Amino acid sequence: LVAWDWRADRLRVCKGEDLLPDGDLSEGGVAVPAHPCFDEAGGGLIFACHSLPPWRPGLSACLNRPTRLYHLPSLWEAAGGGAGGEEAAAPAAKAAPARCLTPSLYFAHMPRLSPDGRTLAFAAREGEFRSHSAGFELRTMAWPPPEAGHGSATLVPIVRGFPAATDGSSFAGLFGFHDELASLAWLDEATLVFHSVAGATKSTFTVAATGRGEATGGGEATGRGEA
Repeated sequence: LVAWDWRADRLRVCKGEDLLPDGDLSEGGVAVPAHPCFDEAGGGLIFACHSLPPWRPGLSACLNRPTRLYHLPSLWEAAGGGAGGEEAAAPAAKAAPARCLTPSLYFAHMPRLSPDGRTLAFAAREGEFRSHSAGFELRTMAWPPPEAGHGSATLVPIVRGFPAATDGSSFAGLFGFHDELASLAWLDEATLVFHSVAGATKSTFTVAATGRGEATGGGEATGRGEA
């Protein structure tokens, strides 16, 4: 995970294994940070991290990898005060680990902080799954999270049935691969937009959310389908 402060011309390079708290990664495993975004203060990062065993075919690129969200409160506090890439040449002592935001979820990915900095949205699945992809929940979390405990609310649940029509007129749930999940974005501080796949059709949906992670309108998505 690499961050560049272009004003001060300083670089922070974080190895995934050094970011995780003790016990979050199996011995010999590999931590792969992905899809970071800045927190509301702008000096820290929220990111997903894939926890991979030393070697297991089929878990190297698909979505069926244990993936959790983490928060690194400060990028620069422990990185030294030099400029011009001095941090990379002479790294400081190991910084405090990032905080796990989703310890109870097998999969939490694509963190998106609302424009007002009050709500974190992400794709999630509570239990392990074996297929390359699956149906996912859309969850929200109040930001900043409380110091003690963790909690997120389900905004859009997993849809178990399959709709009769797959032209975008019926919502089939949040389903897809990396591109679909990565499409998740805030239109404004109260509305999320995302892609989903049903059959051979990719559709675009919006869902309303309040600023504190509570669904409005029953958490129903409304279709704006595009073939």
